[in-house]
Amino acid sequence: MRISHVTRAKLERQLNRTCTVASSNHDPNALPPHADGGQRLAVIAQALYLCNLLVAPGLAFLALLWLWFKHKDSAPPLARQHLAQATFVSVMGGILIVCITVGLIAMGGLHWPWTWVVVITYFVCIHGVLVLMGMFALAKAMAGQPWRYPLIGPRSRP
Repeated sequence: MRISHVTRAKLERQLNRTCTVASSNHDPNALPPHADGGQRLAVIAQALYLCNLLVAPGLAFLALLWLWFKHKDSAPPLARQHLAQATFVSVMGGILIVCITVGLIAMGGLHWPWTWVVVITYFVCIHGVLVLMGMFALAKAMAGQPWRYPLIGPRSRP
């Protein structure tokens, strides 16, 4: 198949423009970091909180901790608030689930069937509430609004 000289020139110009845009590190239309007021970072924090509860416990928590230590002083107020809430509630939720479950097993013994009924019921209820609150927090982060977890969320500094 033969391509005319004019068509070939057009294709080469288009290819050069595409390669130039793709290889350029500077996009004039790109927003500077934190131009969204920290909303993107807030969404990532709340998504990691939910991942810690549902998909990758421990691994997502470590990523959330790393994100907190990296951005706790430099993040915009919205992102800082969501990072603090997600990190603190991850720690408190872990303590609630592990310590109380161990306490219930210690009180009831491993071989008493009602111990397992109580432990599983407790775990499912607390875990379910933490997931539900995380979904609300993610929705608030996506809307660019602050959020405080009820009862166990840390109070915001004035």
